[in-house]
Amino acid sequence: MAYEINICNQALGLLGDDRITSFEDGSKEARYCSLFFEQAANEVLHKSKFREAVHRVALTQDAEAPLNQWLYSYQLPQDFIRVLRINESDLYNDSRNFEIEGTKLLINDAEVNLKYVRKLTDFSSASPLLVKAIAYTLAAKICHALTGSASLMGSLEQQAEAVIFDANFRQAKESRSGENSRKRRDQERAGLIVARRSGTVDTTFEDDAKLPLNPQDVLEVDPVVTYETARDS
Repeated sequence: MAYEINICNQALGLLGDDRITSFEDGSKEARYCSLFFEQAANEVLHKSKFREAVHRVALTQDAEAPLNQWLYSYQLPQDFIRVLRINESDLYNDSRNFEIEGTKLLINDAEVNLKYVRKLTDFSSASPLLVKAIAYTLAAKICHALTGSASLMGSLEQQAEAVIFDANFRQAKESRSGENSRKRRDQERAGLIVARRSGTVDTTFEDDAKLPLNPQDVLEVDPVVTYETARDS
């Protein structure tokens, strides 16, 4: 709980208000922080993809089929906020159809491995950007009640959106950089294996154990060499 209180105190600092010691310390600030903290955190997580909130789970198919056009129904996790991927297919680059109805995922797939954003109950490992985003969002929500300033509330809302945008941009950039690095690394390893087989590489690499990529992971199609790489986890 200390981490949540720290985030609340950062939000109160943005308002120029006094710090709190707990959600139950009897102050007006504590009451409003307690009322809006969870909502502010979930709102930030719904708009972003912070790594500490990303989770994977294999869903269990419901015994009864849904009473609509979908073939299968699955119960979503209790901490579910939004879908990121289904069966390792990027939601935003794929035409896969599904529907969220209440707490159910409706889909035509007989098996579902879900990558999703979940609610956080432990903020001890929250990144600085996540802490900042929640603090600004919380400050905007409690601003009018504590300061009566509509202009300050609007400014905080804009700043909260800017922090979330910055976080999403940074994570997308890091993800692309990591993906490109993996591709380059796999290309180099695949080329090394082919060169070793053709006898054009130093025998230092003769031992397969020294090669991070197994030879069977390389698919040779004469005269072109192609290779398979693991999907981004």
